[in-house]
Amino acid sequence: FAPWREAAIEHGYSAIAAFPLFIKEKVPSVLLVYASEANSFDKEELTLLLHFSEALSYGIESIRLKEKNRHVEKALRESEQHFRFMLDVSPIAVRVAKNNGHSYAYANASYSRFFNTEISKLSAGDPEQFYADQNDYHDIIKLLKQGETVSDRLVRYSIPNSDDKWGLSTYIPIEFEGEPAVLAWFYDITERKKLEDNLLLSEEEYVKAFDAVPDALSITTLFDGEFIETNHAVSELLGYSRTELIGHSILDLEIWVDKTQREKLTTSIKNTGKINNLEAKFRNKNGDILDILLS
Repeated sequence: FAPWREAAIEHGYSAIAAFPLFIKEKVPSVLLVYASEANSFDKEELTLLLHFSEALSYGIESIRLKEKNRHVEKALRESEQHFRFMLDVSPIAVRVAKNNGHSYAYANASYSRFFNTEISKLSAGDPEQFYADQNDYHDIIKLLKQGETVSDRLVRYSIPNSDDKWGLSTYIPIEFEGEPAVLAWFYDITERKKLEDNLLLSEEEYVKAFDAVPDALSITTLFDGEFIETNHAVSELLGYSRTELIGHSILDLEIWVDKTQREKLTTSIKNTGKINNLEAKFRNKNGDILDILLS
């Protein structure tokens, strides 16, 4: 107090009491109480002033905390507004569901278009209604309850007044407006799924036609002669089952009797891309020699 003693005396102060102000367990400042008479502060007054300084410390800390909370709340509101805006304009179908995934908390316009249902009608509905196989949704909710995230799950959806759709869907457990919820988004892959199904159907039809041809047909690699596919007529000709041929080389099975004939075949295919009516001799599984005409 020495540096301020002379100034205190000049102002008529003869006594002073100092009390620390604790803010977050630190002492950032001190409360000073002055009196014009010496020995003005008795024990009771000092105790009272000490309690006052403690209450003042708590009050200052509370005010600062509230101010900080206001800034945090403002930042959160602005962040939520930005997030909501991004969801609103997103071309990806997005929704948030509460009540274990059985009531809507939010859905964007893209979600409304994906499921061909007005947003006002969605709010009163259950997301489960759109699942063609509702067991799919039950499985998803079960995984979410276990704290897992469900990513890119292929799901078939039943769309009101429209054909079914296929979507790749992701589900994440979150907290929304203070309650447990599920954030989900959906990519429409209906056209891609139709294309894949058509290709699969074409492949199945091709395999059926390939196997039904009465002539012996096989697909092998050019140089090592590994069987990739054979039809039923090949098995009848050579005596090997399809399983015994696929993945095995025609050379390892010693089917070619004269390997120079095979060299003629591979050279012609390499140079011209084809060979027609090559006469060759094959050995079947029983060791019998067969006269073959190859194209």
